[in-house]
Order: sequence, then C-alpha cells, then structure tokens
Amino acid sequence: MLEDKLQSRFDRKIRKLMKKYKVKGLSVAIASDKKMLFERYEGIVSHEGLENSSEKMMMIGSNTKILTALAIMVLYERKLLSLDVDIREYLPSFDVKTRFGAFKITIKDLLMHVSGLPSDDYDLITSDAFGLDDVLKVLKETYLTSKPQTMFSYSNLGYGVLGLIIEKVSQVSYKTFLKEAVTEPLDLEIEILENADLRKTYGDAVSESFDVKGNVVEDPLSTIISAGSSTYATLNALVKLGQVFLDPSSQNVLETKTIHMMLEIPEIEHFISNSHGIGLGLRMAYYNFYNPMVGTITGHGGNTIYHHSTLDFSLDHKFCVAVMTNSEKGAFVANQLSKYLIIEYVKALGIEMPKRIKTKPSLLPYKNNIFDQGYVLPGLKVPIQFDRQQNPIFKIQILKFTVKPVADALGVYQAIPRGLSRLPILAGAVKRLQLIPHHVEGEDVLYVTQNDNYSNVTAAFASKYQVTSVPNTWENALGSYTIENDNKALKSIASELQLVKTKQDDLVLELKMMKQKLKLYLIVLDDFEALVQGYGRGAKETVFLTLEDERYFLRVLGIRAKKDK
Repeated sequence: MLEDKLQSRFDRKIRKLMKKYKVKGLSVAIASDKKMLFERYEGIVSHEGLENSSEKMMMIGSNTKILTALAIMVLYERKLLSLDVDIREYLPSFDVKTRFGAFKITIKDLLMHVSGLPSDDYDLITSDAFGLDDVLKVLKETYLTSKPQTMFSYSNLGYGVLGLIIEKVSQVSYKTFLKEAVTEPLDLEIEILENADLRKTYGDAVSESFDVKGNVVEDPLSTIISAGSSTYATLNALVKLGQVFLDPSSQNVLETKTIHMMLEIPEIEHFISNSHGIGLGLRMAYYNFYNPMVGTITGHGGNTIYHHSTLDFSLDHKFCVAVMTNSEKGAFVANQLSKYLIIEYVKALGIEMPKRIKTKPSLLPYKNNIFDQGYVLPGLKVPIQFDRQQNPIFKIQILKFTVKPVADALGVYQAIPRGLSRLPILAGAVKRLQLIPHHVEGEDVLYVTQNDNYSNVTAAFASKYQVTSVPNTWENALGSYTIENDNKALKSIASELQLVKTKQDDLVLELKMMKQKLKLYLIVLDDFEALVQGYGRGAKETVFLTLEDERYFLRVLGIRAKKDK
C-alpha cells in the first residue's frame, strides 16, 4: 500500500477534479503487476443516490478494443487466421468503394487503425435497430478515406470488422467467443449489455449515466460491440486487464511471446518517431517523459457519450492506473487524474521526474512556403496571415487568437504568442506547443507536440488546406438541412446542419455534434461528391449530395439530411 500522506494527496486531487467537472461517480486504482496499491470508489451510480463500490460496473468504451485484440490473437495462436492476409479471405462479402485502385486490408491494419476505413457511422453506432452485421452494409455504401497503410485514422468501423472476423473464424458470436476465450479465463467481471433490457437484468450492479447537469440519461451507443459501444466492467476487471501486460506469465490466454508482440511499438515509415499511434490494440507512446528512466506509458482509453475511462500502464516499473467515470465531462477527469497519478507514483518510487527545460528558440527567417495555404482538420481551419516581415502567423479562429511559428535549426517550429494569446492564461499553453511540418504520402501534414511539465505527446494534427471550386450543383444545395434518420438517439447528439459558402469561397458543412459546433471544410470532387479536408480521424470522409424530387439531400458520417424549403 501507498503511504497515508500520498493517499491523502490523491484523495484531494480526486475530489477537486470531480467537483470541477461535475462528475457523479468515479472509480480509480493504482496496481502493481501483483496487487492493488490504491483504490477509491467515489460518488454515486444511480438517480436514487446509490453509492459507488467495487461491485459496480461502468462502461469502459474503447478499452474494449484491447479485449477484441486479445481475442484476435487467440485465433492467431490457434492458427485460425493470419494478421497479414487480405481480410476478404475471412469475409468474402466485405466490400468498400475506393478511389485508390486495387487494395489489400489486413487484420494488422485494422488493429492499428491504418486500414483506410471510415472512422464512424453515427446512425449505426447509436441505433439498437442495427447489429454488428450491418457494419458491412454501411461500408459498401462509402469510400476508403486513404490507401491502406498510409494514414493513421482511428476507426470504430474497423474494429466492427474485427468483431465480424472473430465471429466468422470462431463460428460463434463475438460475445460468446470473448467470454470463452478471454474474459472467463482471465476472471474479468465484464459484460456486454447492448440494450436497456439487458442492463436491467444486472440491477444495481450497472451504473447509470449522468449529463453535465446531473440528470440521468441513456447512453445512446449500442451497435459496434467489438469497438466498445456497450461494455461494462468493474474497476478490478480493468486493473486485471492491465496486469495481463505487466506480467504475461500470470495469465493463461496467450503465450508470453504473443503478449510481447502486442507490446511492440509499430514501425510505419511515415510516422514521426515517438508520435502517438496504436499497435496491436494498444495505445503507444502516449506520454514521452523527459527522463528516459521513467519509460513509456502504454494502454488505451474509452469514451462513450457519458462514460469515460482510461487504462495506462508502465512496463518498465510494473504498475498500472485505471480510472472510470459515469458522467458527461468525465473524460477530462480520467485523463488528468491518470497522468497525475502516474507522475506522483513514479516520484514515490524515487525516480527523478525533471521538468521541461525552457529554451528560447532561434529566430531563423521564414524561407519557404510551407505554411502559406494554412492547415485544416475536421471541424476547424487554421488560416495563415503574414506580418510586416512576411513571417507567417496562424489565426486560430475558434479561440480568436494568433500564434507565430518560429523555426529552429531542426525544422521544428515553436509557437510564439501574438495578440490575445499573450494573455497569461493563454500564453503558457501556446508556448508549450511545437509544430512539425511533415510530408506523408504526397500530402503536407502538420504534427503538433504538446509539452507539459514532465512529458510530451506528439500527434498528427492537420493537413494543408486545399482551395476548391464550387460548381452550380453545390451552389444550389447551399442552405440549412433537417436530419432525416429515423433515430432519436442520433438526433440527440447531431443537429443544426448547414451547407455554406464563406466569404473566402470555402465550402463548409456546419453541424452541431455532441454539443460542439463543427465546421467541415470540403473539397469538391464532382457534382455529387466531396471530401472532408484534414488528416486523421474524420478526415477524407465522403460527403454525398443527391437531388430527389427537386430536393437536395446530404449524407455524411451516417447522417442523412434533407434541405429545408
């Protein structure tokens, strides 16, 4: 167990974060490879005020992808599948439209989120009228977003396909195989409960979901069970899942060498060294600490609409941190608390945790046009202006402040505050950012490194903005749209859809998704298809335009909408 003084500090941090983000219930633990070191069950799990406890289950969201990966590796060990052959060998009916000619998608590509499959279909994932088989029907009606193996793009649909492969190869349902091959042998208290009726059978053991006002709500995710839409677990189960990787010899599901395969950091040519990515079901290089003796942190996270969790573990020091919450803003708590506990526990082990050394960047002149067109990501455009010396300045529209990138000798650009971003509340955050232009498969991509006190994380952020022409068909389609899907759950998270043309002649699809207003900048391909600009999750998704009975319809991300009169 940890020292009382350290536990008291942890307790204060937990209460502070729960209060700040209005989280109703939280479960958290630190464990070694052998035993629990610290665990807490805070708050409530029902509208009646039922207290949280070790028996209560919360949704673990995409942490389910670790379970799916384990199930795949069981089949791999049984020599029932290969990680490197075309998935059509297992799913002959698999098909998806492509603009890249002949292609091959492997199980390894799906595990690593480099398959090129679209990220999400919100109609599919929020409706209990669909089943896992419907993933294939959805994919047949859309396009690859990239050539396989060329872009990291987190894909729930890809893990839906993995679930179908598990069913096809094992000849039993995903739920049955997962239980027989993974959760029961590991003694994990984990259940897949994809509808309200199933959840009722577990009574008080299953936590309810709370919105930001503290109201009990129904979490709408249900269909893609192998991606994590409906998985409930106790805190102890999440900890045990982490211990599988901390001490592979303690489990009987996979051979130790197979576990080690899952823990290898993937080598993909176009990824920047130490950039965040996914290996065989696990999140890699998420925190890169300044002291290499601290080692790397591996794991995964899981977010539904209202439940949020994270599982992080240190292979070097044999401990894991698990956090589960049942409230709308719980993602902030899970991520901040996990990182805080990792740092403080490593300090308690006597390992030096040096802070970031602040250096003044060299003011090299701006010599090329790498920033000239600006950058774009799904939901946001980052245009470029130039100062009197013709140095580029980013105009961050969403926060109304400007940032000047200043190069160092290695081609990394330090973000320098300008204008409103000089305010103390913003300046510190801006100065922690580094911008790394990179050329990926013929595309200019901007990676961003976020430097915190003790570590940093690097991830692909945006791609260079492309100017597009807007033909008459799309001009005529401008206006507001009403969502047509017969899906109340979808309409509860998506609304206010508009197709607009800006003063700068950008074609933009605006919508409100999960209470956030997004602007999807489009590049038109022809009269009836356009792509969402950007890089990574949600980017390069196809937007379909149709004209039916003199009315325009839009389809994107599984949302079908009709133009208002």
